Amino acid sequence: MTYSDKSLTEIAFDLNFSHIAHMSKVFKKHYGHAPSELRDKNKQVYA
Repeated sequence: MTYSDKSLTEIAFDLNFSHIAHMSKVFKKHYGHAPSELRDKNKQVYA
């Protein structure tokens, strides 16, 4: 997810989530932050 050029919506569908909101909720519950926060954080590190 961090290094993919795919949108979070595309990743959600690839992982068989019907809605990105559901994927984000599951991700946040498991990892403690939203997928978009992870992407934004890693963009700053590699910028």
